[in-house]
Amino acid sequence: MLLVYGEATYGTVCRGGLGLHNYAKVGLAAADVGDAADLTLLFRKLKSRAVVVWPDADDEDYVHALRHASLLAEAGVTAVGIVETPDGYTQDDARACADAALREALARAVPAQGARPGRAVVPWVGPLDAGAIFARARAVLARHLAEPSTTLDALVLWSLQAWCVRSGRRAPFDVSPRLVLAANDARADHARALRLLGWLTPTPLIVSRTVAAHLVHALEAERPTLLIDDVAGGMLYRRDMRTLIAAGAARDGLFLGAPTKRNPTGRAACFAPAAIATTSVLPDDVRVRAIVVPMAPAPLGRARPPLGVVPDEILELRGQMQAFAAQTTIELSAADALMPRPFGTAARENWAPLIAIAQAIGARCASRAVAAAEALQLGEPAPASNLALLADIRALAPPGERAGVTTVQLIERLTADAERPWASIRRGRKLDARELAERLRAFGIRPATLRLAEDNFARGYRAADLSDAFDRYLTSVTSHVTAA
Repeated sequence: MLLVYGEATYGTVCRGGLGLHNYAKVGLAAADVGDAADLTLLFRKLKSRAVVVWPDADDEDYVHALRHASLLAEAGVTAVGIVETPDGYTQDDARACADAALREALARAVPAQGARPGRAVVPWVGPLDAGAIFARARAVLARHLAEPSTTLDALVLWSLQAWCVRSGRRAPFDVSPRLVLAANDARADHARALRLLGWLTPTPLIVSRTVAAHLVHALEAERPTLLIDDVAGGMLYRRDMRTLIAAGAARDGLFLGAPTKRNPTGRAACFAPAAIATTSVLPDDVRVRAIVVPMAPAPLGRARPPLGVVPDEILELRGQMQAFAAQTTIELSAADALMPRPFGTAARENWAPLIAIAQAIGARCASRAVAAAEALQLGEPAPASNLALLADIRALAPPGERAGVTTVQLIERLTADAERPWASIRRGRKLDARELAERLRAFGIRPATLRLAEDNFARGYRAADLSDAFDRYLTSVTSHVTAA
C-alpha cells in the first residue's frame, strides 16, 4: 500500500504507474489533514497491510509522515516505511525509492508468529547512543539467558552485524560469520537464544526443517536473517544445506540449482546472516566460517520471562539498531589492530565484523568484544573433529630435528588415552591408518615413506608437512592428550 500526500505529489509519483503498478495507492489531500481520531479510523482499514508513506521532500511533511507512521502502527499494519527521495531524484526513480522504503520497513517489523500478526516498527529519527543500544540489547538477553557475559556480548554484536550487512548502505565487510549456538544437552538454551535473536535481527526467518532448493527462493525474495533450529540434528549433515550455509557467508555467494522458466541459469544469491542452534558435532566446512558459542541448560529454579509476546521495548530497539547500521561508519582497520594475536586467518575473518562494530560503538565495547573473541575462539575444537585430531597430533608429535613420525607410532599415541575419542572412533574400534590418512588429507597432509635410523624405512608423516598444517590451521588451541 502506498500512501501519498497532496494531489500534485500523487499525480507526480503515480502518473503512468512509473513501475508502481504492484502498489495499491491512497492519496491524502494534504499531510496535515484530519485529526488523530479521524486518521485512526481511516488507517484501521489498512490493517494487516504493509504501508509505505510518500511525503513531499520537506521537513514539515516528514514530521507529519512520522506521526502518521505511528498511527498506522497502532492501527495494526504489519510494516510501515517512509520514502526518502535522494538528491537528483527523477520520476524514473519512483519504483526504486518505494521498494527501498518497503524493504527497510519489512526488515524493521516484527514478523508474524503463528496466529499472532506482525507488528510494524516506526523508523527511528531521534539521537543515537550506540553504547546505550548495546547495553539495552544485552540486558534483554540477560533477562532470558543464564549465560556468561562474553556469550551475551557476542550475541548482541552478531545481531548488530546482521543489521549492518543488510543495510542499504554498503558495509565495509563482505563476510557474515555463521553463529553456531552449540549444545551438548537438548535441555540447553540454544533454541531459546535462537528465538531471542529473532527479536534483535532484521527480517528473521526461523527454519526447523527444509532443503536448500526451497530455502534459496526465500533468501532471494525476502533477504532474511536465517535462524536454523536443527532440532533433529540432520540439516547440517545434508550436503546441500551445508553448501548453502557455507556459501551464504560471503556477499558474492551463489547457489546453483536446477534451471527453471523463471530462472534459466539456476543461479541464486544465497548471502544471508545465519545462526544455527544444534546439538550435533559441527562439520568442519561450517565450523571454519563460524563463531561457535557453547550453550548450557539454565540453573534450576531460575524464573525467566516467556517468549510468546515480543515486548514493546523491542520495537524501539529494532528501529534504533537499524538506524545505527545506516548511520555508523565502520572501519576494519581498527578491528585488525585489536584482534588477538593467536588468531588464525579464518578466525580473524569471522571476528573482524563484530570487533569493528564494537570499535565503532566505543573503546569499552571494543575491549568486551576482544574478551568475547578470546573466550569463545581460543577454546578447544569439537571432540572427534579433524581440528581436534590435528591439535592432538601437535601435542604428541611436535616436529623437531627428526624426519617425521611413523603411522604406527602416531596411532599408538593417539589411541593410548581412553578418554579421547580416537580409542573408539570407529564404532568402538580404534583409529586406523586409513581413517587417519583420510582426515589429514583435509589439511594437505599425505603419508610418505620416511627414512629412519640405520637406513630403515617406514610409512608416516613428514615433520615439515605437519609443521605447515599446525601453523595454518591451529592457533593456541591445546589438547588433553599428553605424550607418554
